Amino acid sequence: NDMTLSGTVGAAIEGASLGIPAMAVSQQILVESWDKYHEDVNFSTSAYFTKYFAHLILNAQMPEDVHVVNVVVPANATKETPWKVSPLANTRYFRPHIIREGKLEEKGLISAHILDESEFSPGNDIHTVRVEKMVSVTPLSINLTSRVDIPLLESLLRSK
Repeated sequence: NDMTLSGTVGAAIEGASLGIPAMAVSQQILVESWDKYHEDVNFSTSAYFTKYFAHLILNAQMPEDVHVVNVVVPANATKETPWKVSPLANTRYFRPHIIREGKLEEKGLISAHILDESEFSPGNDIHTVRVEKMVSVTPLSINLTSRVDIPLLESLLRSK
């Protein structure tokens, strides 16, 4: 997934690591404009959901392993757009690549191919935003430890 690339989520994780109730809010940008600054992008709906969820988070005790609430608002959403809690997708939202003419040493432009809707399965934050056109609310933990059976993994690593 692309969560580790997000400066917004990174800042929220830093706050959460200091015990501060944390939320990251992002707005979906359409494929043709994701890497450019546009003065005409309207963030008022994202601001509405930021205030809405900030109020809820600050006035409720989050479950034990919820350190950050990640909110993604679809492009063209309104204040009436429904929202739902969605798990984090186990796939990337886009595949980065470099556009370069000439030799490897020459400067290149980092771009990306946004995955087609058929390239990811339902039941996650990407599907919620891209296909269902709903606001996705994903609980995140700062504990990145895999949910593997630790003694089993240790046993596997120590065998020969």
